[in-house]
Amino acid sequence: MSAFAGLSQLNNQIESIRSPDGSRKNPARTCRDLKLCHPDWKSGDYWIDPNQGCTVDAIKVFCNMETGETCVYPSQNITYHCKNSIAFMDEASGNLKKALLLQGSNDVEIRAEGNSRFTYSALEDGCKVNKTFRIIQM
Repeated sequence: MSAFAGLSQLNNQIESIRSPDGSRKNPARTCRDLKLCHPDWKSGDYWIDPNQGCTVDAIKVFCNMETGETCVYPSQNITYHCKNSIAFMDEASGNLKKALLLQGSNDVEIRAEGNSRFTYSALEDGCKVNKTFRIIQM
């Protein structure tokens, strides 16, 4: 590969980060980012990758392009990397009091336990064993 071809390829990669198209191959960080890059786009389903790492962990969301809000579908699984933190079950106390507290777009708190209809459960409790991840289903 020539130096010019290498620079051209690098330029294309930078442009795809600066102006994502919301596809699985080129997800945005948030819907707000998509709205800023493409103010004339309509609300709908797009792909985002909040950590902007590998696109393998990108998720499909609904983007409200009027407000820039990112809406995760209720049946969406979330992977949480929990190195040195408690995400769900606190092994020392045996309860869920220190579990992640999630917040919906309407400021509703989504908890691991309680009498609210806004709760989530763990599909896999990886943090108890190896401190690397947990999958949550709402």
